[in-house]
Amino acid sequence: MDPYKTLGISKNDVKHPSDIDKVRHRAKKLYKRYAEEKNKFQCKIVMEAFGMVQANMKKIGEGAYKLLGRGRKERELDRHFNHQTKEIKKDRRARRTLKQASKRSEE
Repeated sequence: MDPYKTLGISKNDVKHPSDIDKVRHRAKKLYKRYAEEKNKFQCKIVMEAFGMVQANMKKIGEGAYKLLGRGRKERELDRHFNHQTKEIKKDRRARRTLKQASKRSEE
């Protein structure tokens, strides 16, 4: 089901959040018309179509609605890396060998 076709609007007409008011007005008009005809099925389709248009609007501005953060696997790898670096900092012998190895690689 194409929500734009159901509501009788073009997809290009709905680009900004302010355009949702026009779509809402159109959906109300259709809903009332179908309600007068006692066509509950069409009323339900109009409501679903409006919900889909709203959801598509949120996808357009994805940056505002996108959840920020890293994935579970990335957090696990960071935790593992941080744990290793702490262990190396505590261990004097490991730290000394790493310094010597880095000096050798520079020369």
